[in-house]
Amino acid sequence: MNKILSLLLTAVTLSAVAFNAAAAKKYIFVAMDNSLATKTCVAAGNDDKRQLKKHIRKFTIQTGKNRPVREVANSLYCNNMFVASFAKKYNAFNTHAYLNRYTKAKNRDKTHTYIKDITARNNQPDEIVYINVASNN
Repeated sequence: MNKILSLLLTAVTLSAVAFNAAAAKKYIFVAMDNSLATKTCVAAGNDDKRQLKKHIRKFTIQTGKNRPVREVANSLYCNNMFVASFAKKYNAFNTHAYLNRYTKAKNRDKTHTYIKDITARNNQPDEIVYINVASNN
């Protein structure tokens, strides 16, 4: 009886996880140019922390700044928002958490708590996001 209950609980848990993964909206980021700043925005939006760090290291070489993450977090705009806010908007939680540590308080987006109906998003198509970059230098 315990085996059956355990298997049933496992099956319910796995189906819930699979449903949540399927319900998550996917974004396709289209770079409007081939600049390092645009590549950094794409990496942030794709939640690719390894690629993001690689691009930030390249900023160090180009600018000679000794605190490149802080510099990028507080000067790079992706689609008219700071890069950490951009990552958060597109559910890139790993890159958002990484960048947000280096973002000045005045540049952080305000925290909002809200509840979403995830069942309503199940059949939505991927959203294409065109990335325009500006720097606050």
